[in-house]
Amino acid sequence: MKVGDLVVRAYVWDRIVPGIIVDEDLAEFADWNESQDWYTVAWSDGMLTNETWVELEHWEDMTSESR
Repeated sequence: MKVGDLVVRAYVWDRIVPGIIVDEDLAEFADWNESQDWYTVAWSDGMLTNETWVELEHWEDMTSESR
């Protein structure tokens, strides 16, 4: 995933709300010697949230699965 991608939430939500990834950040966890990509998503309902790749699905994947 990258900035500019159109996404939806991969977890249960009360409705399907498309969003656009507007920023990406890498969080480092020194205690566990690992890092995690975080994406800031601007949702079409006006919300702005931080999500991991596990919490997002590409819009194209979601729409092709529903056919």
